[in-house]
Amino acid sequence: MSEIPALAPDISKTLVRDTVARQGMLIEPPEIYVGQVAQRC
Repeated sequence: MSEIPALAPDISKTLVRDTVARQGMLIEPPEIYVGQVAQRC
């Protein structure tokens, strides 16, 4: 099975930002949350 390539950081940030905006969940300041998720991708 081949490995799935990581998303580009800007795409990851957009996905997270849009998901948070749609679902209304906010754990910490958006900049910190988006930055942490993008680093993990």
